[in-house]
Amino acid sequence: MPRRGGRANLGPELDRTARTGRWDRTRYADRSAARMAVLAAAAARGWRLADVHAAMASGAWKGLGL
Repeated sequence: MPRRGGRANLGPELDRTARTGRWDRTRYADRSAARMAVLAAAAARGWRLADVHAAMASGAWKGLGL
């Protein structure tokens, strides 16, 4: 379902994970768990798969591709 008001930004911690690939090791056991948290948060904030692909392709979310 589309989010009313459009998509929202991720929180600062998950945004940093998406951009850099670095994650809070006390919160996420491994890189996979951190990436899943980014994707789940993006979905909850109204991001669509095409939006995530575009962010990765543009280099804005290069941390997900590491």
